[in-house]
Amino acid sequence: MRSRTATTSKRKTKKSSTRTRSSSDFVMFFKRRVKLFSFLIVIIIAIGFFQMSAASGRFFSTAKEGFHSYTANHGFALRDVIVKGGERVDRFLLEEAVRLDRGMPILSVDINDIQEQIVVLDWVDSVRVRRVLPDRIFVEITELEPYAVWHSPEGVQVLIDRDGVAITFNPEDISDFPDLIRLRGMAAPNYAEAFLLEVSQYPEIYDNVVEAKFINERRWTLVMKGGTQILLPQENIDLALESFETANAQQKILEKNPAGIDLRQTDRIIITNRDNVESDVQTIPLQKPETL
Repeated sequence: MRSRTATTSKRKTKKSSTRTRSSSDFVMFFKRRVKLFSFLIVIIIAIGFFQMSAASGRFFSTAKEGFHSYTANHGFALRDVIVKGGERVDRFLLEEAVRLDRGMPILSVDINDIQEQIVVLDWVDSVRVRRVLPDRIFVEITELEPYAVWHSPEGVQVLIDRDGVAITFNPEDISDFPDLIRLRGMAAPNYAEAFLLEVSQYPEIYDNVVEAKFINERRWTLVMKGGTQILLPQENIDLALESFETANAQQKILEKNPAGIDLRQTDRIIITNRDNVESDVQTIPLQKPETL
């Protein structure tokens, strides 16, 4: 009896242990299945979301096209593109930038895109494109104003405005402005306006200038119509020009068409004649202004 009881007891203990392990394994198995199932649900939802988004995009795109087509059939179709200004802008390039077809839905015209295409063309300073319902597009172009011609260090001629902005590289366009002052020097376009404004205060000098060279980005040299070069100081340009204007009025220096006029000294003007030899160098002393 004891032996059987002990054996039975032992068997019961073993059976209970087996049941415990089986329950634990089932729980772990269930948890793994739940995690896998949850992951699959997330994937399915994500795929569905992207499919719905794509379908939604196609739907709205189709709806938009349908709306534009409907409006075009009811009077909102492009009939005219009217351009104001931009007389010097290349017509072919302008048409390429606009690219609008008569009869297309006017509400489908991308105003911003047209403006971006036009504003990069030669001569264009600013552009405004607007819809005038039911059937017109207005393009208003403001052109850049030519100020000077810059000769780049690479030998390229560029028509620029007073801010140094490039207008065009087209030689034919540039040839239409033979009277504009020519500029030389890497940074000349950036400083030309302020400098030439200062020179313009002395009309007898300014009216004869054909070229201005910005030497080493420090000082200017003027080239006159007869080829005379006037070397200006780095500072106090106004004083140098005023002194020369006085001396020129007295001695008619520019009429003699010398090779060079050096105004870099504060107390004298050095004039080099055409032969460019030592004996042809003339020095004109300057009177210092009286002090009160």
